[in-house]
Amino acid sequence: MDREYIVAVAKLSVSTAVAIALLLVSCFGGDAWFRPVAAISLVVVVAPVTLLVAIDTGRVLRRRRLSRAAAIATHLPQLFLGVIACVGAVGGLGLSLLGAFPTVMYRAGCALLSLGILMYGISLLRANASGTKGDVAS
Repeated sequence: MDREYIVAVAKLSVSTAVAIALLLVSCFGGDAWFRPVAAISLVVVVAPVTLLVAIDTGRVLRRRRLSRAAAIATHLPQLFLGVIACVGAVGGLGLSLLGAFPTVMYRAGCALLSLGILMYGISLLRANASGTKGDVAS
């Protein structure tokens, strides 16, 4: 095993362990003040970091010869992020059309940001559909 493979798997293991620990603390234990802090930390910081580390680990694993099932499994985090981006962008477009914004500039800014996120989500899904070694970082 090469160093890049070991580092990617170690990062994924550590981020997953932290996510599981925060999930357990926020659900089952800890002080009354620490449970909400653990839950917010899990949702805002740890879950997105774990998703991005999983995408990076999948990219590292795709460079190796993998079975068909393992190759498909390495694309799942990227598909998940693409679907979330598309759904969030459609929701943002709906809010920009129906929301009560104070000025037209806020409405236009929300629509442009949502369109950018939608393009990003579509590019993630298109990179997976074509079977290319799409890179999230590029």
